[in-house]
Amino acid sequence: MDVCAALVQAAKRRSLTDSGEDRDYARVAIQTDQPIAVMKSADWHFGGMDVDYAALLQHVRFLLDTPGFYLQLFGDDLNLMIMHRTASTRRDIFTPEEQIAWLESFVHETVERGKLISMGWGNHSDEFTERNAGFGIVKLIVNGRVPYFRGLGYLDLVVGDGDDAPTYSMAFAHKTRFNSFMNPLHGNKRMEQMHPHLFGERPIASEYITAHTHSPAFSTEGMVPSQRRHYIKCGTFKTDCTYSQRYFGQGRIGVPTVVYMPDRKESICFPTPFEAYRYIHGEDWEG
Repeated sequence: MDVCAALVQAAKRRSLTDSGEDRDYARVAIQTDQPIAVMKSADWHFGGMDVDYAALLQHVRFLLDTPGFYLQLFGDDLNLMIMHRTASTRRDIFTPEEQIAWLESFVHETVERGKLISMGWGNHSDEFTERNAGFGIVKLIVNGRVPYFRGLGYLDLVVGDGDDAPTYSMAFAHKTRFNSFMNPLHGNKRMEQMHPHLFGERPIASEYITAHTHSPAFSTEGMVPSQRRHYIKCGTFKTDCTYSQRYFGQGRIGVPTVVYMPDRKESICFPTPFEAYRYIHGEDWEG
């Protein structure tokens, strides 16, 4: 075998398999002269019997009905208990086909309305289907319509009009290898501390976002708005889980929402989208 010729052929094959659908970086621009808000959410576990569907419906309706609000999803959108234990599958009240069909409809509608900014992998969604079928189902559903992140992700969100519109950088993952039962934001802080190792030469982000543990939390550091940094842990809608009750305590609903200014580098994080709405509009959302 001609060693160099084989390497040339390998490089050609590699280029043909690079569809560009797996991301570790993306840039998204929203042209506006008004403040916007982005809901940070994960662990919906649609299809599970232990999900608060009334609360999930409230948040989805809010997203679809409210101008200027957008969504990022950080994994485990579906429950998909496709595992080797029969007891696990009994916790699903929708079949895998029904779960996938619902997520396809949700992605289609939010993309059509310009509401969905990005999606990412999760251990219940893509990891389960990768393990059992050889492909990630969420990646397949997204199909390049919005950025899909296969692991650690970094996104630059540009908000405003013109060349001087502020850029808000965020680094995230569904889960990290850094966890503390006592401090839900431990992994986020470790991501920042290990930023050069995890994200290379990209600038220190203004947000570090994680999910997976079903324990929502956030903190903000930095007195100067342009240097402000948010550490965000997404919550869940899976709030009546037997496994969690045995080992961790129940998960809690939590959709931290960040408001971004278009005319200056300034962002503010709120525990809920409804509080962000009150901040922007000066009144409660009537949903």
